[in-house]
Amino acid sequence: TDTPGPGAPADGSRPPRGLGAPYRRLWAAVAASKIGDGVMIVAIPWLTTTLTDSAFLVALMGVAVRLPWLIFPLPAGVWADRFDRRLLMVWANVGRAAVLSIAGLLVWAGVMSLPALFLLALALGLCEVVFDNTTQVLVPAVVARDRLRAANGRLMGAQMVLGEFVGRPVTGLLIGISLTLPFLFDATAALVSVLLLLTLRGSFRPGRRTAVRTAGPGEGTSGEN
Repeated sequence: TDTPGPGAPADGSRPPRGLGAPYRRLWAAVAASKIGDGVMIVAIPWLTTTLTDSAFLVALMGVAVRLPWLIFPLPAGVWADRFDRRLLMVWANVGRAAVLSIAGLLVWAGVMSLPALFLLALALGLCEVVFDNTTQVLVPAVVARDRLRAANGRLMGAQMVLGEFVGRPVTGLLIGISLTLPFLFDATAALVSVLLLLTLRGSFRPGRRTAVRTAGPGEGTSGEN
C-alpha cells in the first residue's frame, strides 16, 4: 500500500512504490539534491574554520547559508507560478552545480577567501530555496490527487533521512580525504538530480496540468503531454 498503517512510520529513505514512474524519478531527483544539502551543512562551516579563528565569522557563515530562506521564498513562489516548474528545478540545480564547482576549484587552488565563501553560500541558499519550493508545487502534476498525502510524506521523509543521516556522515569521510571533495560530490549530486528531472515528460507550466490517472491494480501513474 502507499500509506503506512496506523502506528507504522513512513520510511522516506526508500524509493516509493505504487506512485508511478514519474513520481519515482522526482523522488530520486530530490533525494540526490538532499544528500548534497546535508554535505554542505557540514562542509561550509568546516571550511570556514580553516579560514578564520573567529567564532563570530563562523556563526555568520551559518547565517549566510540560511539567510536566503528569509529573503527569497516569496520571489521563488512567484517564479514557480510563472515558469515551467521542472525547468525551474533543473536550472536551480545547474546553478548549484556551477557554484559548487567554482567553490571546489577555489579550495583546490588554495585561494578561497571568507568574502568569496559568503557569496557562494548565499548563492547555494538561493538555489536550494528555488528547488525546494518548486518541488512542492510540482508533485500534484505527477501524482493523482488521492495519492498526494503519500507522495508528500515520502518526499519529506527523503529530505530528513537522506539529508541529516546520510549527507552529514558522508561529509566526514570526504573531508578526511580532501576538503575539495565535498564540493565536487555535491556538484555531482546536483547534476544527477538534473538528469533525473529531464526524464520527466509533459508540460509543467502553471495552468497546464500534466495528465495523471489513478493507477489500477499493479499499475503506476502516468504523465502525458
